[in-house]
Amino acid sequence: MARSIRELHEASDEQLILEHDQEAENTRVGTAYYMAELHRRNLERAEKSNRRLARASFIMASLSAAAAIAAVLLSVLAALE
Repeated sequence: MARSIRELHEASDEQLILEHDQEAENTRVGTAYYMAELHRRNLERAEKSNRRLARASFIMASLSAAAAIAAVLLSVLAALE
């Protein structure tokens, strides 16, 4: 018997993995099962890559802002001389 949506949402990851593994012993799957897993893994890799890119973008923006501030300070100092 299938769980309700509420029961699925309330179940822990460990519970779902255990139930899946028990059901998998007596279940045959089609190719969509494997395609879904490959898709999930691709999304996971893309998310990890996006996080790295966001972190690098933040660092570059911070360095650019620091360089801009330094340039303004140097131009002000040069103008005062």
